[in-house]
Amino acid sequence: DLNGSYKFVYLGPANTCTRLHADVLRSYSWSSNVTGRKRWYLIPPEHTYMLFDVFGKALAPHIHFDLESELNAVMFPGLRLARRHAVFVDQVKGETIFVPSGWHHSVENLEDTLSINHNWLNGFNLEGSWRKLKDEILNERDHMKTARNVEGIEQEFRAGTEGGN
Repeated sequence: DLNGSYKFVYLGPANTCTRLHADVLRSYSWSSNVTGRKRWYLIPPEHTYMLFDVFGKALAPHIHFDLESELNAVMFPGLRLARRHAVFVDQVKGETIFVPSGWHHSVENLEDTLSINHNWLNGFNLEGSWRKLKDEILNERDHMKTARNVEGIEQEFRAGTEGGN
């Protein structure tokens, strides 16, 4: 039964990685390495705010995002401090890692890697998952309103330019 859970396989070559993220709808997850080796960078939820840009909107692409660039350092002022709170885990063939709900993380494939993964919701993370889903729905509504406004302006523009010819 797949209701309420996501099961999938990751296959990645060496020297590839996932962007910094928290799992879908703030679900719990586990990941088992069938083969290969991964390095996990996990940030506890209480330090999540440090991962965002100066505007609080964009998430840093990776915990090791280049802060030598002055622009990047200004844009992500909390990232250096977030690194101090990161949990680093090297995962090898045959090992399984549990990722708690709401923990942001990125993963590097140190070797060619195949893993089996499972995300799920339960009574402990359902409220946070529901909040996340509502936020995403409201965000999409805002985007749809903006798109409709742009379409309306475009129609008015066309009507004005066609009427003037």
